[in-house]
Amino acid sequence: MSAKFIRTEQVEKSNYKDFRLKATDFYHGIEVAHAANLWHTMGVTAVHATISIGDALTTNYLGVRSTAEDHRLTKDILLKIQIDGMEQYANMYGRIVAKKNAITYERRSFTEKEAAEIAKQAQRFYDWAIKHLP
Repeated sequence: MSAKFIRTEQVEKSNYKDFRLKATDFYHGIEVAHAANLWHTMGVTAVHATISIGDALTTNYLGVRSTAEDHRLTKDILLKIQIDGMEQYANMYGRIVAKKNAITYERRSFTEKEAAEIAKQAQRFYDWAIKHLP
């Protein structure tokens, strides 16, 4: 079985701060969307917070970030990072990011319950990731 090719770019490890800031902005946006009952916005903002904090991790630890169109592939890059709990949280990352297309492109409405669940998962991933960044 051949290894999966994931398009990446080399980045300075110190650039993790830019992705962490972006993730924090998105994370706070989840609360704003919740207060306004904007369930689609809340869901897609949770996805973007997760993508950005994932980029912060890969940048800080590996000096790379994914440039693939499919953000789910970042999970494979995250698994290269040697920190406790990475497998569990990389799987969580994958589950969160996998919902992006359903939230954004499916005809059906994203419900309050679904928005609350993805926000809770994004919060767990974000809180865990922040603890593993300088």
